[in-house]
Amino acid sequence: MISKFIFNNQYLFEELSEYDKEMLQKVMQIKNYRKNEAIFTEGTIPNGIFFLKKGK
Repeated sequence: MISKFIFNNQYLFEELSEYDKEMLQKVMQIKNYRKNEAIFTEGTIPNGIFFLKKGK
């Protein structure tokens, strides 16, 4: 599951300004994938940033 999360607890985003954090939160989407469903595959270009909340 990919979901919104609290930026203040994520070291990856700690250097962002509050404005940038708010802009990212506005465009974030929650997506659920079935077991063994690929999010993206080798050779393709991802179209965003993915945060995997659960799974592998």
